[in-house]
Amino acid sequence: MPARKKRPAPKPKTGRIVGGGILAVTGIGGFLWAGIADWSPVLRVVFAGAALTGIGLIIYALKDQRRIPVVIANVGLICAGAAGLAAVPFDSDDKPVPPPSPSPSPSQTSSRQPPIKVDLVRIEPNDDSNVWATREPLALTPAQLREWDAAEDDDAWILAKGGVYVGQTETRIVIKGNHVTPVTLVGMRAISTCEEPLNGSYLTNPNQGITEIAKVGFDLDRPNPEAASVVVDELGHPVEDEEGKIEMRGVFLKEAKDVRLEKDEPVTFRVYAQVTRFYCTYVIRIETLSNGEISQTTIDNNGQPFRLTGHAKGADFAGYRDVYFGGLWNKSVGWARGKRTADGRWQPRNPAW
Repeated sequence: MPARKKRPAPKPKTGRIVGGGILAVTGIGGFLWAGIADWSPVLRVVFAGAALTGIGLIIYALKDQRRIPVVIANVGLICAGAAGLAAVPFDSDDKPVPPPSPSPSPSQTSSRQPPIKVDLVRIEPNDDSNVWATREPLALTPAQLREWDAAEDDDAWILAKGGVYVGQTETRIVIKGNHVTPVTLVGMRAISTCEEPLNGSYLTNPNQGITEIAKVGFDLDRPNPEAASVVVDELGHPVEDEEGKIEMRGVFLKEAKDVRLEKDEPVTFRVYAQVTRFYCTYVIRIETLSNGEISQTTIDNNGQPFRLTGHAKGADFAGYRDVYFGGLWNKSVGWARGKRTADGRWQPRNPAW
């Protein structure tokens, strides 16, 4: 029986080998350079895939099973070397690279620009009266009362001596957009700390009396109240109830349409705060939304909290230890200490009526 002739091994196709080699070399080189230049991991995967595809073409062209293990071993060595080189950091100045700084927590100050800027915070004088109270009696001398009468700004004079507004305050606040994309106001709240009303000196000076873009109110008899809408009359003045409290309703930023600020676009708020049962210190916190991120901005009174006190209990100022009358209370112009009656009430020494 004639011996069976061995079939000659097919000759490898040169085109596939060359093409596979080019693809493999390109893929390996790209993989190495992606590691050195710290390119995207996606590009590294693409180059690795190209290298493996090229190697696969070479194996398919050879069609020699005996050579496949050798090729695979060489490929493994090349890939291991490439991965090792890609893991080596590259720095042209041979300087150590500092570790990245940790991201700031929400309570920390970020180095980037805040979404809004506060352009103005100013407490406006009351339209109908100026009333203050202090924690302890002032015991003002006649010379001090004359000094107060002569002061250009009687408000600043008494505040410097510890005076606190009684009942209500009006504050003008102007904020401005400070982001390249629109900023939406999503929250506005007074963060307050309250105690019993001040009952030291009571100073009252009735006198004889601006429409803003937005009127908002804080009722500090409630803890940390959200900004409410202020009820106004046909002239735009706040409406007061029978007890003299400004009528407030709802949540301002829910009732109003979106308050959106473009960059450098301002909005002015007339902020009414009132309290009857406590002495409160507070700041105003505004929440904004920009680029899907919530930020908080705190507004205070020149680095200090705003201050407001309710009336001390007792009719005719009986809850106070010291009372001063000015303005329309007295026949004579100027401040004067009141006199206390037997039942503890206070009245002007020289009343205008």
